[in-house]
Amino acid sequence: MTLHRRVCCCPAAPSAAIAREVREELGLARRFSRVLVVDWVPPSAPGYPADFPGEMNYVFDGGALTEDDFARIRLPEREVAGVRRAGLPVTQAWGWLFAGDGRVLVLIGQDTGSACLPGGTVESADHGSPVRTLRREAWEKARVRLGEPLHLGYLDDNTDNRRCARARYAAAITSWEPPALDEATGQTYARLLATPEQTAQLFDWGAEAAAQIAAVHTAREKLGLPAPDRQPLTELPPAPPHSPMTQ
Repeated sequence: MTLHRRVCCCPAAPSAAIAREVREELGLARRFSRVLVVDWVPPSAPGYPADFPGEMNYVFDGGALTEDDFARIRLPEREVAGVRRAGLPVTQAWGWLFAGDGRVLVLIGQDTGSACLPGGTVESADHGSPVRTLRREAWEKARVRLGEPLHLGYLDDNTDNRRCARARYAAAITSWEPPALDEATGQTYARLLATPEQTAQLFDWGAEAAAQIAAVHTAREKLGLPAPDRQPLTELPPAPPHSPMTQ
């Protein structure tokens, strides 16, 4: 989201002015600290009235709007007619889900042997929210519950000649239960723990995965989790150690 703000004889800081306008016009509470462009329009600029005093134009980096951000947008009456998104439709959501030791969850289909991160396709029950998709798919496929997901970005997907975007998130696993049959796929998944680097090797992503792995480790640090040591892949226990099901 790139935001443009005109400031003319405004007593507030430009960052405060744009934060106020975004709150009033979109209903979103956001902070703006990174200025992308500052431009001066002189009083003699063509196309402006004769009494135009000149103005400073500021363009701020507003960060990326998630699907949940779009869902929270509230437009004021008679001022903003609508909001339009540009880009590819987000049809899938997948997550790097962290165990307490900093490793991530990898799912192996016991019928097909295929490996994947937890996630899947946005369905009508998700109301257009990839975060809801991730939570639902993590439970259906892996029987894990998540903390608050961090948005990492999007991947361009051209499957079946239909371009779309896959949302990528990172989240901590807060609890889990023994694996169960995923009714949507008819499979029960083995749940393995691996370092992010081992995961990229398992998927044979190659050098193009470097930026994504770096983002995953940044998210891990934000979540307060340790850097994992490389070790053989191990299965997620049937239930957390404190669960009565392990007693």
